[in-house]
This record gives sequence, C-alpha cells and structure tokens, in this order.
Amino acid sequence: MNRIYLLPIIILLLIGCDSRLKKNGLEKEYYSPGQLRQATYFDHGKRQGISQEFYENGRIKAELTYQQDILHGPFRKYFSSGQVKTEGLYQNGSIEGDVKSYYDSGQLAAIIPYLNGQPHGVFKEYYKNGSVKVIGQYVDGRGEGEFTEYFPNGVIKSTAYYKENVIHGKREEFYVTGQIKRKEIFDQGQLDGVVHEYHLDGTLKRIEGFKQGQPHGLAKLYDKQGNLLSFWQYKDGLREGRGWDYYANGNWKTEANYKNGSLSGVLKEYYPNGQLKLKEFYVNGLRTGEAISYYDDGQLKGRATYLYGQVDGTSKVYDADTGQLKLTAEFAREKLEGDTKEFYEDGTLKRSSQYVDNKKHGPSLEYYPSGILKKEIIYREDKVVAQKQYDVNGRLLDEMAF
Repeated sequence: MNRIYLLPIIILLLIGCDSRLKKNGLEKEYYSPGQLRQATYFDHGKRQGISQEFYENGRIKAELTYQQDILHGPFRKYFSSGQVKTEGLYQNGSIEGDVKSYYDSGQLAAIIPYLNGQPHGVFKEYYKNGSVKVIGQYVDGRGEGEFTEYFPNGVIKSTAYYKENVIHGKREEFYVTGQIKRKEIFDQGQLDGVVHEYHLDGTLKRIEGFKQGQPHGLAKLYDKQGNLLSFWQYKDGLREGRGWDYYANGNWKTEANYKNGSLSGVLKEYYPNGQLKLKEFYVNGLRTGEAISYYDDGQLKGRATYLYGQVDGTSKVYDADTGQLKLTAEFAREKLEGDTKEFYEDGTLKRSSQYVDNKKHGPSLEYYPSGILKKEIIYREDKVVAQKQYDVNGRLLDEMAF
C-alpha cells in the first residue's frame, strides 16, 4: 500500500525537475571562450524575442525574431562587414511581404515579394548602379509569365516566358545596341523549332532546327557577308547525311557524310584555293583503308593505311618541293613495327631503323649523302647496346659497346 501512495509524489517531483530544467532568459553559445557565436532569449524553454548570430570577427551575422518558439517578426542577415545582406518579415513561421537583398556596398540588389513562405508576385533585381537587371513574376514559388533581363544601360538583354517554373514559349536575346541576337522557341524547358541567330549588323548568322531539346533538321552558319560557312543535317541530336564546311570565299573546307552521328564513307578536306588537302574513308566513325594528304599545290604529301581507326601498314611522307619520298614507316595497330626509312631530297637513303612493338630493336643505320655508311647503332628494346661511326670514306672512326 505504501508504494501506491509514493507514486504520485515521485511524478510530482519529476514534473518539478522538468520545470526547473526548461531554459529561461538569455542563452549564449561561443566559438571559443569570450568569442560569442549566438545569443537567444528563452521563456520556459521556448525562444522568445530577438535571436542573434555572430561572425567570428564579432560582427553580427543574423537577427531573427521569435514568438513562442515560432519565427514571427522582422529578420535580417548581414555581410561580415556589418552591412545588411537580406531583410524581411516572418508571420507565424512563414516569410510574408517584400524581402530585400543588398550588395555588400549597400545598394539594393533585389526585391522579392512572398506569400505564405513562397515567392509570389512581381520581383525585381538591380545592378549596382541602380538600374533594373531582371523583372519577372512568381506564383506560389514558381516562375510564371514573362521574364525580362536588361543591360546596365537599360536596354533589354533577353525576354522569355515561363510556365510552372519552366521556360516555355518564345525567348529572344538582344545585343546591347538593341539589335536582335537570337530567337528560339521552348516547349516545357526544351528547345523545339527553329533557332535564328544574328550578327550585330542584323544579318543572319545561324539557323538550326531543334526537336525536344536536340538538334534536328538543317543547321546553317553564315558570316557577316552572308556567305554560307557550314551546312549540316541532324536527326534526334546526331549528324545525319552529307554536309559541308565552307571558306569565306565559298570554296569547300570539309565534305563528309554521317550516319547516326558517326562519320561514314568518304571525308574530304580542302585548302582555301580549292585544292584537295585530305581524303579519308570511315566506317562507323573509324578511319579505314588508305588516307591520302596533299600540299596546297596539289603535290602528294603522304599516304597511310588504317584498320579500325588505327594506322596499320605502310605510311609514306613526300617532300613538298621535290615530290621525292621523304619517310616510310611500317605500323601494326598504331605501333611502329618493322622498317622505318628516311631519305635525302634526291631520294638516297639517309637513315633506317628497325622497330618491334613500337621500340627500336636491331640495327639503326645512318648514311652520308654519298650513300656511304656514317653510323651504325644496335638497339635492344629501345636501349643502345653497340655503336660504330665511320668517316666519309667508310673508315671506322669509333666503336663502343654498352
């Protein structure tokens, strides 16, 4: 029976202890002894009145107002310099009315209206010189309707339309002179339709089709004189079919064919004078077969053979002035393999080397223009193991082993 009577007493004692443990008055937190971090007033365990937060330099960082532990009243946030950064008003835990933001120099940076804790209504952003930077509108926290961006001189920089916080409809971009720079259409945040870009003088710069955010259809690029610089076709974001790049004089720069975004078939590159510069063949985006290059006067510059995108077989380089063979090399899957030879302008052998797995291996011979052996070096996996040197008459001058 005594235990039954003791229980209410124990409960009352616990309640009394809990009441005494509730915070009351000013509570302070510190970065370190003497360096205040936060100061908050409590009333029976609930925040009440102004709560302040401080930077380590001692300047105030933020001021919040509480009523019965709920944010209610003005708030401010500060730069470490002490200048106000943001200010507004809480009502029953939600931001209400205009929230103002400032630059660290004190100039107004933005005014955003709030309703029930969310941006709602027409907002404005400003440059430091006080001119309007952006005007737009929020509805229940989402961008809605026309958004206009301005240059510091007040000229419109861009206009766009939003629907439920996603860009939707026409968007236009302008130069600082007011001349149109770009026109485009968005559908639920994705480019859809034809994009037009313009040079500063108003002449057409680019026209390109888009579908669901990806290039689709024709894409053309023009210079200020109206000369076509490129003509390509796209399908679902990938280049498709035949296309060209052009020089300003109208001559072809590149001619190629694409399939599913990869080079397919013959690719040709040209010099500005119209002379063929390079001819290659591609399969599924990989160079295959013989690639031939030319100098701008039409002289043969080089030949190489490719297999699955890697140089494979004999490669040759020719002299620009004489047309003579200048260099030959043997490759196997992108690695030097076998003989490499270099020639003088008259076609006589200048140097020959042996390669195994992309490393010099075996004799490397160098000759005088007369054809007499000048130097002989023996390699083992790219390391010199022996060397001989001869004079112009073929007499041995020096011999070393390593």
